Amino acid sequence: MTMSVTLDEKLLAKAKELTQIDDTQQLIRYSIESMMSYEAVKCLVKLAGIKPSLKVPPRRRWEVED
Repeated sequence: MTMSVTLDEKLLAKAKELTQIDDTQQLIRYSIESMMSYEAVKCLVKLAGIKPSLKVPPRRRWEVED
């Protein structure tokens, strides 16, 4: 999708410096993905304690060869 947005140049420069991502398109994609992860965590935190009887599902264990 093509879109025009107005960005604060100082904010964009600081984000590029912190993330070491020089490409603006990649930086915006990374930012959106990070925001989505953050919001998902907030939703999980809100659910904490609602179902105390809920059991944690088993994790997959990968076999490691020596």
